[in-house]
Amino acid sequence: MRKIERFNQITYTLIRLLILIDIGFRCRDDMMNLILYLTGFVIILVNDYFRIHYFYKNERLYYLSLMFS
Repeated sequence: MRKIERFNQITYTLIRLLILIDIGFRCRDDMMNLILYLTGFVIILVNDYFRIHYFYKNERLYYLSLMFS
C-alpha cells in the first residue's frame, strides 16, 4: 500500500507542477491574466489541502469542498 500512496503523491505533485508551468507559458504576455489564473490555482490548492487534512472530519464541509473544486 505504501508504494501506491507514494506513486499517487508523486503523480499529484507532477501534475500540479505541469499545470503551473502551463499557466506560466500561456499567460506570459498578459500579466493580469497570469495573476488571475495563479490566484485561482492557489485557491484550488489550498482547498485541496484543507479537504485532505481538515474537512474529512465534517461530511458537509467535505462535500462542499468537492463541489467547489
